[in-house]
Amino acid sequence: MITGKKIFLRILQAATLILTLFFLSRTLATHWSQLQQFEFKFNVSLLLLSFIPLIAGLFLVSFTWRLIMQSFGQGISPRIAFQVWTKSEMLKYVPGMVWTFASRAMLAKKDKVLTIASMGIETALKLAAALLLSFLLMFAFFKNIFNMYLVSGLVVLGLVLLHPRFFNEAMRIGMKLLKRPWTKIDMRYRDVLFWMLILIGSWMLIGLGFVLLVWSFQGTQNGVSFLIGSFALAWSAGFAFFSVPQGIGVRESVMTLLLSTIMPEGVAAAVSLVARIWWTLGDVLVLAVANLIVRKE
Repeated sequence: MITGKKIFLRILQAATLILTLFFLSRTLATHWSQLQQFEFKFNVSLLLLSFIPLIAGLFLVSFTWRLIMQSFGQGISPRIAFQVWTKSEMLKYVPGMVWTFASRAMLAKKDKVLTIASMGIETALKLAAALLLSFLLMFAFFKNIFNMYLVSGLVVLGLVLLHPRFFNEAMRIGMKLLKRPWTKIDMRYRDVLFWMLILIGSWMLIGLGFVLLVWSFQGTQNGVSFLIGSFALAWSAGFAFFSVPQGIGVRESVMTLLLSTIMPEGVAAAVSLVARIWWTLGDVLVLAVANLIVRKE
C-alpha cells in the first residue's frame, strides 16, 4: 500500500531530479558557444589510467568494511568481502538506501544486526572522511566564504561525535526509526579513527582518478588538490539527498558550482556529467574485478 509519506517522497525525488537536470541543461545550453571554443585535449591513455585509482579506492572502502566486521567478531576473507561489498553497492542506484543494507546483510551470511551496524559505521566514516579531506584540500577556498573558526569547530565536533559512545546512541535512534533491532557495539575510538584514515586514503585515490579523468580531455592546467576536494565535497552533497539514487543531479550541480571557479562554467557542467558516467563505469569494473578475484580463489 502506497502511503502519503511515500507519495511525498517520490514527488520530492522527481522534483529534485528535474530541477537539477534543468539547471545543468540550462548551463550547458547557455555556454554552448563557450564549449565549442574551448580547446579539449582528449587523451585515451589518461582516461583508461583514471580507472585504476578509482578501483583501488573502492577496494579500500571494502577493506575498511571488512576491518569493521572483524572488530565485531565477524571474520570474512578480503576476497569475499570485496565481492559482497561490490554486489551490494550496485543497489545504490535503486531509490532508498535500504536495498544496499538488506542485500549486504544477506550476502555476507553473518550476523545481520552486526552487518547492518558495520555498514552504518562505514557510511558515517566515509562521509566524515570526504568532508574532512575536502576541508583540508580546499582550505583557502573555504576561507574566502566561511568563518574558519566556525568550520574548524564543526570539524572538531564531528570527530568527537564519531566516538563510540555518541555513535552508538545515534545508531540506536536511527534503527529505532527504521523499526529495526539494535545491539550496542563495543568499539575502540582509535580503531574508528584508523578506519577513517583509511577512508581518507580511499578518497585520495578516487579523487586522483577524477583528476586524471579531467586531464584526459582538458590538459593539466587545474590544481590537483582542488579537483580532489571538489569531487569529495560534491559526493557528500549528493549523499545528503539520500532519497535520490546516488544523489543524481545534486552532485553534478555542486560539482559544477565548485569547478566553475577554476574553469569555464559550461566546461565545469560537462565535466560533472562525464564524472557521473565515469563513476558508474567504475562500479561495473569493480564488480567485474571482484567476481574475477573470487573465481580464482
